[in-house]
Amino acid sequence: SSSSSSSSVPITWINLRQEPVLFVSGLPFLLRDAKSPFRSLKELNIGITPERAEQVEDRFKADVLAEIAKQTGQGPRLLVHREKLNQRLEPNWMEVAEEDIMTSRELFQSLRKEGYDVTYHRAPLHVEAVFGLATIDRLYSLLRSVPPTHHIIFNCQKGERRSTMGLIVACLVKYHCGSLDISVEKQGGAGGTERTEKSLRMASALLSTAPRSFGRAAAAAGAAGG
Repeated sequence: SSSSSSSSVPITWINLRQEPVLFVSGLPFLLRDAKSPFRSLKELNIGITPERAEQVEDRFKADVLAEIAKQTGQGPRLLVHREKLNQRLEPNWMEVAEEDIMTSRELFQSLRKEGYDVTYHRAPLHVEAVFGLATIDRLYSLLRSVPPTHHIIFNCQKGERRSTMGLIVACLVKYHCGSLDISVEKQGGAGGTERTEKSLRMASALLSTAPRSFGRAAAAAGAAGG
């Protein structure tokens, strides 16, 4: 449940995962081929757009609800498969209701209804995506519209490669636009704290190697107050 303290923190959440996901009772499930259950579907994995990803999730949800409706006499339930050790799949029946089935966007909409100030964006990237100019431009166009007071959260599948690179790009964009405030706290005497500014030597080094076109675009956004 939300509280006044949690709902007062504005968050922009950027979903970098390219694979469509459906949430069943809060747990994420994927659409897979029964012959290759541990591999993502190629047709849903390469070059998928945000609109296409959400269309597939909507269709995924419709198919799941139709499957639940077929379970007459047993109550509303859904057959899912959970991954176990050594790449084993274990079938399980889940007792569910229609409101327990959510797409990614619906999940975040439910958070807003609970009082959380969260803005959701979909920017699907392949797990092996190279963060070249095209990818940086896509993220830059999205990040420049994020208010400076918002906390930014990225997610992908494991929260490793894509999320890490997304955070790096976000720091560079906010640094270019003059809205990055990084500081450290040092313990002072008598339990007090001394707040000091932390230099961004590493960020400056990255900026010096960033593509010129990206630097010019970011600098222009900073001059415009973006």
